Amino acid sequence: MKIKHLIFCFSAFALLVLTASACRSDAKVVKASRSYATREVKISNVSGVCCNTAIDIVYVQQSGNPYACIKAPSNVLPYVKLECRGNCLNVSYENTANRNLTLNGDFTCTVYVYAPEVTSFTVNSAGDIELKNGLHTNRDVSFKVQSAGDISCDKVKCRNLEVKVNSAGDVELDRVSCSQLRVLLNSAGDFSSDNVTCSEARLKANSAGDMDIRQLNCRGDLDALANSSGHIKLAGTCGDARYQANSTGDIKAEKMKTRNASVWVCSIGNVYCNTSGRLKVSRNTSIGMVYYKGMPTQIQGGYEGVKNL
Repeated sequence: MKIKHLIFCFSAFALLVLTASACRSDAKVVKASRSYATREVKISNVSGVCCNTAIDIVYVQQSGNPYACIKAPSNVLPYVKLECRGNCLNVSYENTANRNLTLNGDFTCTVYVYAPEVTSFTVNSAGDIELKNGLHTNRDVSFKVQSAGDISCDKVKCRNLEVKVNSAGDVELDRVSCSQLRVLLNSAGDFSSDNVTCSEARLKANSAGDMDIRQLNCRGDLDALANSSGHIKLAGTCGDARYQANSTGDIKAEKMKTRNASVWVCSIGNVYCNTSGRLKVSRNTSIGMVYYKGMPTQIQGGYEGVKNL
């Protein structure tokens, strides 16, 4: 487990202990049994799922009437709450008779969601979301992480894809095919993908989270912005590229072949690029460097702080 996850989980545990101490007299304590049970629940034709507590969600895309199946310890199962709000299925634990629920023991709780076309996935707690059979849709798709939970999917084909990470959780997507790709990291969580094909890409790391796309095939332009200590690492091909490093994070795109590249360096972070056309450089620092590969036809902005790899 990564250090940032340990820190997040320790903070969450400390808050839980304080809350439990303050409300112990009103709490309903359940020690999870070792025997597991399942319960099937009919749901409406939802287009979104939201995890609001430490329950894992497994989404299976399939035709037919949507339903969910809960697997949990037999005495925990009655407290798993599935609620459809609009077109979104919310997953949480249910308090009883205005009493806070405290669950003890080492156990797992998983909700399997079977539905034709879920396109919005949100994690608000430590639970994970897995798209078991991938996702194929002509609609826009969004993945949002607001806590320490992770989202993973082996294959995604959609119109536009948006990924937002606002906490320590990670998003891992492989074999992505979309029109517009937008990834925003606002905290310590990471984004990674083995293969992405898109028409244009907008990538932004605003905090300590790292971004790693090991093969990016972008038919149009690419924007990559590192505003804090998080690094952006890219490989593949695109049209024109715009790279901006405003803090300590690096943009490592020497394996990302571009037509033209515009590079801004404003602090101690470095930018590595690869271009066969025009390389435009703007440096508002004496520390951060611009490193390039390829054979640029011209270099604009001067050669100070610019080096060939």
